[in-house]
Amino acid sequence: MGHVSASAQLCTNFTHASVSGSIPVRKRNRLTMRTPLHRCLDGSTSCVELTETLGEWFVRVVTDGRETVQSFELESFAIAYAKGQRMGLGLKAVIRPLTA
Repeated sequence: MGHVSASAQLCTNFTHASVSGSIPVRKRNRLTMRTPLHRCLDGSTSCVELTETLGEWFVRVVTDGRETVQSFELESFAIAYAKGQRMGLGLKAVIRPLTA
């Protein structure tokens, strides 16, 4: 048996569960990770969403299918951040999903 490189072991030992939401892609004998595109509630690939869960405020920013989530303890800080992101992306409104 010959020597097996660390990158070859990584390719053989890779499981989808190890990196949430990522898909392995081979490019020129390298394994790179491609994250699936995230969608907004309205189906678009760019939006700013503001939600509250258990007293914590979350701003979800999706830009061209790439998602970031920022959490805040104060609603006013979350609103200010969401409005700034909305203006930076040139969007019409911040989405506030209805919660039950």
